[in-house]
Parts: sequence; C-alpha cells; structure tokens
Amino acid sequence: MNKKLSLLIVLLVLISCNWEESGVKAIYFYNNMVDTIAVTVDGRFYDSNNPNMFDSLPNYGHYVIVKPNNMFYYEILAPDQYFNSFPDKKGKIYIFSLDTLNKYSWKEIRESSNYLRRYDLSQHELDSMNWTITYP
Repeated sequence: MNKKLSLLIVLLVLISCNWEESGVKAIYFYNNMVDTIAVTVDGRFYDSNNPNMFDSLPNYGHYVIVKPNNMFYYEILAPDQYFNSFPDKKGKIYIFSLDTLNKYSWKEIRESSNYLRRYDLSQHELDSMNWTITYP
C-alpha cells in the first residue's frame, strides 16, 4: 500500500509539471510485470541507414531499468522535430529483458530483433494514450 501511495504522489507531481511550455514532452512508463525490464526510447534522429534500431548498445545512460510495479518517465526534447525526423512520424520505444541484455551482444540483439516489445508511436497516438505506456 505504501509503495502505491508513493507512486501515486510521484505521478501527480510529474503530471503537474507544465511540459508543454518548455518544449518538452514526457512519456510515462509503468512496468506491470513481475520481472524487471529495461526500457529505451530511440532518442536519435532518424538515420535511413539504420531504420530499425540503434547502431550501438545503449549504455546505462540510455536505457532505464524499471522494477516490477514501478514507473519512470522519459523526456522528449523538441517533440515535433523528433517525430518529424522519422519517415513514418513515429518514435521508437524498446522494452528488453535484462536476461537478453546480459546474454547477447548488441549485434545479436539487433540482427534478431530480440526485444520483448517495440512500440512505434506517433505524437497523436501518444496524445490519445495520455503519454502513458503500461507494459505489458
């Protein structure tokens, strides 16, 4: 009960921030699994030579470990520019198993698309989801 109350308070504080005025949007992620996951948003601007995933392994500064029943948020600076940089106008979000990140090289992960889930979402789709993603 205490964790849920704390999470609710944090979420209310974050939602009260006026992201719109600062040119920043925040995507909120909630891990509704019993396992810890790693989440990363493809923060690069689109590169036609690599349309599906990062060129190199995101380090701990680029993906976030989210424990069961916890949440985090990821800020997208200049969201219009970010979404418009992709031909399909959709940002890319990846959910990984920690086991996968520990067992396989980034090259193997990329070649086999070895992630739990990939979200390709437009600004409009995120608006309709209130910029909140619950996994799974």
